[in-house]
Amino acid sequence: QTEFENGDMKKFLAMKTGPVKDQPSPFMAPPALHDTEKDVFLAQMPAVCFYVASQLELLPAEVEKQAHALKVVGDCNDVLDEITRSGGAQMWEKEAWDSFSSERFVRWLTIFEELGARNKLGEKSGYILGTEKATVADLSLHALFGTMERCLPQLSDKLRLNAPKVMALVDRLSANEGIKALVEKQKESYGFTYCGGQIEKSIRSMLE
Repeated sequence: QTEFENGDMKKFLAMKTGPVKDQPSPFMAPPALHDTEKDVFLAQMPAVCFYVASQLELLPAEVEKQAHALKVVGDCNDVLDEITRSGGAQMWEKEAWDSFSSERFVRWLTIFEELGARNKLGEKSGYILGTEKATVADLSLHALFGTMERCLPQLSDKLRLNAPKVMALVDRLSANEGIKALVEKQKESYGFTYCGGQIEKSIRSMLE
């Protein structure tokens, strides 16, 4: 396990809204990472994931698969952005939710499942890119769909019907002791909160 700690939110918000010239590295919004040992500051989720993965040997060895791994990270971020409607820029209405959940969301699940199938992902073995061990791509899928299923269990059937092998991978990763400890820590801090705010209320109202 790698030690990390959440930063001081008040200080971060002050940095976010303060003069750009005073920021450690120019950025607009979270997520952000500060590697205190190397004094490296990064924002933008794919950049943060790439940096952490490179430090922890969680990138595939081949450059081509590294690119595919970052593509999976980006796809996961897109799904999260879509279900939260760009971080709550607008709320869900039934017609829009029904269309998203039955069409675009299902297509996303099919994309991930097909990627795994092409790389010999099975329900009991394998990884999304056909690597010998889990990479940042697999962990991104766990972060996206493991959290989604835990916090929004009403989506479980749709997840497992349309992406059974991906969800089996999520289950296998969930058995990892380090991941289990992290999930338990998240439960202690946030319970079953998914994304918070008005947009979470909007999502939950669609699932009632």
